Amino acid sequence: MIIGQTHKFIFIHVYKVAGTAIRKYLIDNGLGVRGHTVYPQIGENNPHIKAADLRALIPAEVYDGYFKFAFVRNPWDFECSMYNYGVQNDFFPQHELFKSFGSFKRYIKHKYYKHLEWTQSDRYDPNWGQQKDFVTDKDGTVIVDYVGRYELLQPDFRAIRRRIGLPAETPLPVVNSSRHARYTSVYDSASIEHVARIHANDIAAFGYTFDGVQGQGEADA
Repeated sequence: MIIGQTHKFIFIHVYKVAGTAIRKYLIDNGLGVRGHTVYPQIGENNPHIKAADLRALIPAEVYDGYFKFAFVRNPWDFECSMYNYGVQNDFFPQHELFKSFGSFKRYIKHKYYKHLEWTQSDRYDPNWGQQKDFVTDKDGTVIVDYVGRYELLQPDFRAIRRRIGLPAETPLPVVNSSRHARYTSVYDSASIEHVARIHANDIAAFGYTFDGVQGQGEADA
């Protein structure tokens, strides 16, 4: 999470959605700082704090008065990126587990059955593990001002920069990207359906389909 006190903004960092590039842009250009340096109660090791948790920790006038934004990503693309990042980076906490699956489809199958177990738990929270959970309250109401799309990263971030008075034309750097084929090429019908079930709330909230966004083809997304 990054906060900009001069331009009055808060960036909620959803993981694997270009958040590292956005954070680097904001910090390197002196536009924002990590949230815990302003509000220590956030915690130094909490870069992906959710909007609802943040709202409970900082003054109401700051949360309500600042422009809050986040980015989300097509869930099928998100899972492909997550898997490849975990396999390719040995510092990733679950690196060995991800490698042990041997293939993306096995990773998704494992995650799907873990999801089914979770749905039967007394502690089941339908929003847990969803990108939606980063930007909504416990009732599912969006509590940020702007949710951009990874698929429209540069134009959406330009719109955000204009909204809060930042330089509009500097492109975002590419950071923490994983090497992998176009996500649509690694799926079969079973894994497509598994992700649809795992990320049902994200798909409903943000209108994603396997190859794009509802009413919008892959080439336009």
